[in-house]
Amino acid sequence: MDPELLKKLDETDTRLGDIMTRLEKVENFSIKLGQKLVEIQSRPIETPTQQIRPASLPADNVVASIITPAAIYKQNTVSDNTPATSNAVQTPSGPRGGFESYFGRWILGGIGVISVILGVSFFLKVAFESGLIPPTGRVILGLLAGIFFIVFGEYMRKSQAKFSNILSATGLGLLYLSTYAAYGYYGLITSAGFCFIFMSAVTVFGVILSIWTNSELLAMLTLAMGFFVPYLFGLSASNDLGYFVYTLSLNIGILSVAFFKKWRQLTFLGFLGTVLHFSSWYAMYYDPNKQALAVYALTIFYLIYLATSFANKFISNEKSDSSDLVMLSLNPAWFFTELYLLLQPNSYTALAFVAVGLSAAYIAFAYLFRVLRNDDQNFALFLGSISAILLTIAIPLYFQKEAVTIAWSVEAVIIALLGATTGNDGLKKASMGIFAIALARFFLYDNYIDVSTWQLILNWKFFTYLVLTLTGTILAYLFGHIMGEEYRSDIKVLVVLWTIVNLLVFLSVTSEINSYFERARFDLSNMITEETKQLPPPSPLDQNGPVPQAYNYNQAEILLHISDRYAAINNQNNVSISIFWTLYAILLVSLGIILSNSFLRKSALLLFSITVVKVFIVDLSGQLLYRVLSLMVLGIICLIVSYLYFKHQKSIETAT
Repeated sequence: MDPELLKKLDETDTRLGDIMTRLEKVENFSIKLGQKLVEIQSRPIETPTQQIRPASLPADNVVASIITPAAIYKQNTVSDNTPATSNAVQTPSGPRGGFESYFGRWILGGIGVISVILGVSFFLKVAFESGLIPPTGRVILGLLAGIFFIVFGEYMRKSQAKFSNILSATGLGLLYLSTYAAYGYYGLITSAGFCFIFMSAVTVFGVILSIWTNSELLAMLTLAMGFFVPYLFGLSASNDLGYFVYTLSLNIGILSVAFFKKWRQLTFLGFLGTVLHFSSWYAMYYDPNKQALAVYALTIFYLIYLATSFANKFISNEKSDSSDLVMLSLNPAWFFTELYLLLQPNSYTALAFVAVGLSAAYIAFAYLFRVLRNDDQNFALFLGSISAILLTIAIPLYFQKEAVTIAWSVEAVIIALLGATTGNDGLKKASMGIFAIALARFFLYDNYIDVSTWQLILNWKFFTYLVLTLTGTILAYLFGHIMGEEYRSDIKVLVVLWTIVNLLVFLSVTSEINSYFERARFDLSNMITEETKQLPPPSPLDQNGPVPQAYNYNQAEILLHISDRYAAINNQNNVSISIFWTLYAILLVSLGIILSNSFLRKSALLLFSITVVKVFIVDLSGQLLYRVLSLMVLGIICLIVSYLYFKHQKSIETAT
């Protein structure tokens, strides 16, 4: 073949490639531009203006028909008549087409559903009271009306998909209403098993219908109707088992749909409905004879939603959203609250063991979830936090007084160690919260002594101080050395923990000093009381004789003796505290210089300042010997501290 011809063919092929590339870019640009214009067209027009459009083209499609291909415009235009096979979730949106359109479509539609359901229920009530229609006829009429609404709704689906959901939901509600009336109101169905079968049939039908139409809205309306039905006739006190069976059938059906269709809002709605059903029954019809039934039903509902939460995570492999985390937290909170109401006040020990068991289960779940799915940290964090909260609740149910504070302190350390071992941030943060609760309880409830039985060091108050101090020290070490880098770099956490440890040591020794002298005052008071009892009372026959004079003399001597002893004890108390504060301050200064820690040095200077004020205001009002002792100790130690600052001036200023 001619080489010149081959060269021209190659050039032509290259040009064709360039042309195809440019055409592809133009096509992509036109698609994006068409989508943007359609998006602009779908927005509400806030300030409409008069525009002149060609009469030959439809007003709504004029721009899109010029720029975009017809197929693209058709694909991106959404109408109210969306086919039932669409994958989009058909839920009521905001008033996009204006408030009038939104009100007419959804508000009036909802009012219509409620009105029809109420109308049928009142019809059944009137028919029952008047006896015009036998119970069997009333139930059959309700079932026929429900079937009619469902058939008519599905007939309307091709032209009005969203409106058909309202009609179908109304029909399902009537089926629920009629079935429940046949069992709980008229007694036509006498067996709870048959009731379960009928309710399951209605639920399964609603499930199939919502799946077939791919409508989450229909499923939500069906579920709402199902939970609303029992309140139309009032909760039946004589059919407790049937009531719980009915609620269980609703949950099984609707949760199956929610799981396979991944409709999370449906799961949360089912949980809220279950809580409402159980709480309403408990408030209106519960009595101690029904405790076993209530506990069994409550446990089944709790386990169902616990299993649902984990099934969604382990099988669907989707990350948690806010509704998942809220339900994960609310489920154990609701379960334990209701269980507490059912079992108290005579079963606190049993409740404590239940809380401990749940805590162990949740920490195991947290570890398992972290091993199997490391991509959803929020879920594992919430599991760890729930475990810590349950264990915290169990402690006061089992222990009393100072033992509660001590147990909480130990728990804080255990939770922190578990958090460091499993890498669960929820446990790490929960340990700080539990430690804060232990501190608050100690200072609000346990910060007292029984002077009559108090012994130096060997007392509950000092032991609790010691446990809290060790807890703070261990937490500070964990957060500074073992925890993740984000905790080691967070200097605020370490400063707070070491400050708490510092204050606990300071307050514990100060408290022991005060308690020691308080016991001395108590013993002195008892001794004087016993001595007074030994004095003979004045004789009523010798009021002007020597006996009253002797009695008064002895009383005066005793009072003088008491005054001197009390003054000595008070002076010793004040001086002892001042000496300890001064020694503790120099210890902090020394550690601050050795460790190059400005926080310790500044804390010591603050304590020195407080001690100086105390010595010159409080201690100088005592006896001369104690004044000299306070001033000499304070002066000598202040000079020592001043010498240390002069000696290490360069290192201190450089570090600062």
